[in-house]
Amino acid sequence: MFKKICCFVFISSFAYLIRWHYLGRKCSCRKNLNGKIVIVTGATSGIGRALAKELAGKGATLILACRDIQKAENLRNEISENTGNPNIQVSQLDLSSLDSVSRFTENILANIDSVYALVNNAGLFYAKPRNTEDGFEETFQVNYLSPFLLTLQLLPALRKYEHPARVINVGSKSHLHAWLFPQPEYHREFEDCPEDRFRAYFYSKFCLTLFSWKLASLLENSNISVHCIDPGNTETAIFRTFPPLANKFSFWLQKPLRIFLVKTPREGAQSIVHTLLTEETPPFYLKNLQEFPGINSRIFDPILGITLWRMSRKMCGNRLRSATSELSRCLINVSSIEDLNNRESDILSPRDREEIWIDLGSAKTPLDCYIEIFLREMLTGEKSRCIVSTKSGETVSFTIKLLRIDFRGYLYELPAREMVNLSKKYKENGVAMFKKYPLFAHDYFSRAAKCLLSLGPLQKDNQHPPLEDVAPEELQELLENNYSNIAACLLKESRNEDVINVLNFTRRDHNVQEKALYRKAQAHFNLKQYEEAKTDLERLNYRDNREALALWNKNQAEWKKYDEKYAKMVQKMFIQ
Repeated sequence: MFKKICCFVFISSFAYLIRWHYLGRKCSCRKNLNGKIVIVTGATSGIGRALAKELAGKGATLILACRDIQKAENLRNEISENTGNPNIQVSQLDLSSLDSVSRFTENILANIDSVYALVNNAGLFYAKPRNTEDGFEETFQVNYLSPFLLTLQLLPALRKYEHPARVINVGSKSHLHAWLFPQPEYHREFEDCPEDRFRAYFYSKFCLTLFSWKLASLLENSNISVHCIDPGNTETAIFRTFPPLANKFSFWLQKPLRIFLVKTPREGAQSIVHTLLTEETPPFYLKNLQEFPGINSRIFDPILGITLWRMSRKMCGNRLRSATSELSRCLINVSSIEDLNNRESDILSPRDREEIWIDLGSAKTPLDCYIEIFLREMLTGEKSRCIVSTKSGETVSFTIKLLRIDFRGYLYELPAREMVNLSKKYKENGVAMFKKYPLFAHDYFSRAAKCLLSLGPLQKDNQHPPLEDVAPEELQELLENNYSNIAACLLKESRNEDVINVLNFTRRDHNVQEKALYRKAQAHFNLKQYEEAKTDLERLNYRDNREALALWNKNQAEWKKYDEKYAKMVQKMFIQ
């Protein structure tokens, strides 16, 4: 009997030690959070609930971001009663709605100065495919797109925290199974089958991990560290739609196995607790309180990171407080300007101004154009050190803080007359920059043409859709003028074939601007297409234009030399 008891104790102890080592290790950090603000999504059940209880016991000020307000309030009362911590707030957040995310972040930024940590914990698994009100598949939006928007919108509050702040995204080992990216079929509602439900989950967690690494690299030298944590196989309500666990009988039948193979919610939360409490900077990817080596190698692909970033920003639209529209106006602060010397800049030169309003699309120097590019990638409240390299290898450095964005809508929302006026403004900017900076002038002329083309097909016939206060002939003339200016920029770059393609409209139109024909003739001449150059020059009546006449004479002389050289080659071939 004694031997049996000893054997049972030994086996039980051994099993407990094995389980403790692989599943049940607890965070040993004794740090107190002392009122630090931590935002936790999905806190009403599972890991989020266990995490909220642990952090409240450590003295944190918690913001429970939940879809079900009643459940969240019940949890708040329970935690306050058990821990004696009254600093627990409840806020509405529905991750299946991007507008809900925007409202939540606006409320946080308006009422809270700084945030210590954001824990993106909420998620879906094996959910029935359906589109949200934003038109995206629910698993993709809840697991990735909404946390992406939430994180970027809260960066200003995280940046204001004096010591290193934390962004923690709860990932999953399942991201290892997603190798194809992007997979647009999982951005929208897909055909319902078990395989695709799994793949949609794998893909969403891959996107979340990829975003985490991209954001971590962008914030490498800031006061924010970004982490992606795999809590392991944890018994939570996320499996409520998974058939083997949705059935109560099947669920309890597996209970003995789950005791040794599956973590409790509190155990699953320990890696997150450790990341929030440790004085050291934890590794980027964590599992079981240690660095997890089994991370998908494609996460570190910079091209995939940029692709996901741009795709996600496009999906979020104007909800991201960034200067994505050319119609926006930005209030900025410029400081710490170094090595400007005598370089032209309307923004950097008046150093006595602390705050400057910038109308996007108004820059007339290379430095100011680069500043506009920087602003389009920044968020409200973001402060960045910018460095611009010149052709000579020198650098100009300065610090920009984006204080405010006056969003004025998108190009496609403008009435026809305002679109034409904007096109004229871009054309004027291009003309002003052409002599010194043809590359930037090219960009302005292209923008001007884009404005006109967005109004619809431009044709000189009755089929053109009627536009208020704008005649089709005016649009056509402006567009041809912009094409001619683009051709002038391309000639500066010796892109002669592109010049001919841009001015292809001259073949079908009879009343064409002379400068367009001249530039096309010049491109043909540069390509030694003398006959085509002659045709274009004859159409513009070269005798009345000094530059065209000079090109005509030059073309005729080179054509004659070419014919004589060709004749000699033919004669030599036949003599031999």
